[in-house]
Amino acid sequence: MVAYNFKPQFAPLIASGQKCQTIRALGKRRHARAGDTLQLYTGQRTRSCRKLLDTVCTDAISIVMHPHKMGEVVTGLSIYLGHAECALDAASVDALAKADGFESISEFVDFFRERLPFEGVLIQWRPPSKVRES
Repeated sequence: MVAYNFKPQFAPLIASGQKCQTIRALGKRRHARAGDTLQLYTGQRTRSCRKLLDTVCTDAISIVMHPHKMGEVVTGLSIYLGHAECALDAASVDALAKADGFESISEFVDFFRERLPFEGVLIQWRPPSKVRES
């Protein structure tokens, strides 16, 4: 079982099934793999901790993001999923950003700006309605 904590801004999206993925940096501990049980929380290690969802990981895909810069300003991202040799096109980046709970690509870029370049895992799970059916 793998637990993930989310910022409060994402909690309603996860609970409603609008957000069924997370992007996490590589670290000391292994991330979920397809088939693993996931527990999704907000406010972990606080008094306001609450479980959002118990679900199952459907996929875990490597993700790499490199900044596009104009001087010192990050203006965009090149994003590579899995072992792809080509970066995602603008429409795919937009879809990825929206699926991850952001209103726009610029909001997505702003969120990851301080973490660039980024290497991690895109973890996807079953939406709540599919969890209840299984």
